[in-house]
Amino acid sequence: MAASLLSRLPRGAVRPADLMLIVAVVAIVALLILPLPTIMIDMPIGLLNDASSRQCDALARQRLRPYRSSSVFGVPPRAVTRLHDYAQANALSRELTGKGLSKQSFYLFPKIRELDDWLMDSERRGEWQECHPEVAFAQLNSGAALQTSKKTRVGQA
Repeated sequence: MAASLLSRLPRGAVRPADLMLIVAVVAIVALLILPLPTIMIDMPIGLLNDASSRQCDALARQRLRPYRSSSVFGVPPRAVTRLHDYAQANALSRELTGKGLSKQSFYLFPKIRELDDWLMDSERRGEWQECHPEVAFAQLNSGAALQTSKKTRVGQA
């Protein structure tokens, strides 16, 4: 690319070493002023150690009313996600939060644990964000939650 740019300039206008310096300076300035990339993940990030509710789940449900709020499942405390037996996890969830678990949420626990453990590394913090697909779809739909489920013919269109 640099050779292509140089071929368009008058002879002697810019030396290759000067062009490389300009490219390096532009790259450094871009790194300083542009936001770091963020990766959005459709998995709970930031598990709680107590029985309180995650504010992000409440905000997502509020954003998705009245049609899709039920698509945001409550994330149990970290201790519940660490259990490998459904009956034990369900009992602990009821004890800590007063709410049981769906089998669907329990079957996500291995991936939730894997991500939670992976993000415990301090070098990985801040680069990853949780995103619920239905919230993203609402944003693409002028901020309004989609009325149809992805399981319907209209929702798949």
